[in-house]
Amino acid sequence: MLDKRMQDALNGQINAEFYSAYLYLSMSAQFAELGMAGGQNWMHVQFQEELFHAQKFFDYVIQRGGRALLTAIDKPDQEWATALAMFEHALAQLVTAQGCMERIQGNLPWREVKAKGTAIGKAVRLISQLDGSLDMARGGEIARNLRNLYGYMLNRLTTANVNNDPAIVAEVMSLLRTIKVGWDPLVKDGR
Repeated sequence: MLDKRMQDALNGQINAEFYSAYLYLSMSAQFAELGMAGGQNWMHVQFQEELFHAQKFFDYVIQRGGRALLTAIDKPDQEWATALAMFEHALAQLVTAQGCMERIQGNLPWREVKAKGTAIGKAVRLISQLDGSLDMARGGEIARNLRNLYGYMLNRLTTANVNNDPAIVAEVMSLLRTIKVGWDPLVKDGR
């Protein structure tokens, strides 16, 4: 039998997996609207993967004699006006995660651990979306460098989440801010 704290944590994870699936499906719809079949397909595959994860956690709770409780799923963003907006959204998620990590280090409640995981997860999904939107055929070396940098950031966020390390989150935030600065003039010029 699962203890209540573990059951609550697993049920929170089930909700987070469904939220992620919902967000990826929303991103798939935006790629479809933009006529970007590759991005649409990639996001749809991610949607299916998140549903698989949710089912695994659900089954685990039931197999351990717990009660899987499905709660409301937050509405995901529907679209981002610009690439800059995606960077800003990712940065906001990282700020939330960093704050949660700092509070967790002070032995604050489980809801802080859950909030940190949710914020990191959202940032990872947004960086993955930025990576998925790269046009590797036309982007040349810049696109290859960005793909490598996004991969590095995703790896670092995984490490930050596992080790509860706000310094790594700050490192990723710095990298994202540097990339965002490159987008600022393009957005101001209306490109």
